[in-house]
Amino acid sequence: MKFELNSPNQLLLNTRNSQDESGVLLNLQREFENQYGNNGYFLIASSGSSKKQNESVKLIALSIQSVLNSAQRFVEYFGAGRGDNWGLVLPEFHVAGLGVYARAYLTGSSVFRKDWSDKGLVDWIIENQIVFISLVPAQVFDLVQNKVIAPAGLKKVFVGAGSLNEEIKKQVMALGWPVVETYGMTETCSMIAVNESERLQVMPGVEVKSNDGLLSIKCNSLLTASIQKQGNQTVITALSSDWYDTEDNVDISGDAKIIKFLGRADDYIKILGEGVSLKLLRDQLAQIALTQNIHSDKIALLSVVDARKENELVLAVENSVAIEKIDTILNLFNQQCRPFEKISLRVFLKQIPRTELGKLKTEELKRIVTTELNRGANG
Repeated sequence: MKFELNSPNQLLLNTRNSQDESGVLLNLQREFENQYGNNGYFLIASSGSSKKQNESVKLIALSIQSVLNSAQRFVEYFGAGRGDNWGLVLPEFHVAGLGVYARAYLTGSSVFRKDWSDKGLVDWIIENQIVFISLVPAQVFDLVQNKVIAPAGLKKVFVGAGSLNEEIKKQVMALGWPVVETYGMTETCSMIAVNESERLQVMPGVEVKSNDGLLSIKCNSLLTASIQKQGNQTVITALSSDWYDTEDNVDISGDAKIIKFLGRADDYIKILGEGVSLKLLRDQLAQIALTQNIHSDKIALLSVVDARKENELVLAVENSVAIEKIDTILNLFNQQCRPFEKISLRVFLKQIPRTELGKLKTEELKRIVTTELNRGANG
């Protein structure tokens, strides 16, 4: 990766993409360059977690300057310096990997790349004198499940790309891993808020506000534009103001420095006229699943449209999970929730669709589950 401001545009491609998938992104790149030129940008495919039918994934255009601004914010906040080496066990074609390389570039540090496995991880960290590493919640779960004790010298473990269960957080920190929860996205060039204690705090140089309950962000590391194929048309959406509007429901307090996430905008549904927060139910379900030693990545709670109730809750389960454990989880859950929140439908799948960072592909899962329910293949 090149971080000189006039470097040619760099499209970060997943090597596992099919030829057709890569072809779509290359076409989006060409459409972007027709308007913005062919230098000074990184182009990154969004996670596609909420991609709808007849849409391609979005290609996010980040100026090299924005990426460096984000990296500088990190360097200053955490006091990173030369010799503070990074371990990278996340994909290089995501903004998380890009952010690691940008921070190392600014500090003159080294980045050591490794495919994820908790086996041999500690020796690898020690051997390469790694002090910073970024993980996703599923990887943290692996550390806890296998009781991996952290090596000395590790300064921070940054956990993002999803919510970290509180019990898992306690257990991994008891093993010595210095976890810092983070919040950020491709559109902000990685993290803009961190939780080092009990609350998520906005980093210096970042402003946040609430628009009708939804989070808006202002900082010097925002995207330039997004590019997406919608049907037969390519749509380029430039950032139209200094603020980027998200779909995250939040409470903001502490002079706009503390963020509490309440879920995505589409996580609020109605069942029999009653308001239901899918986020709260998912958190509750994940906590119960842990008591059965089942990681929440193996299950997914979603809602499907129901003619009578408005919405119906469905539990998607990977085939690898024992039916007896699912029965136990559902019994415990249904005893704790309100009557209209009980889960009566479940669908078993070979694999729940997730992105490379473990985010649920919501729209894809809904299509699969709806198809299975219509077939009457599962009860």
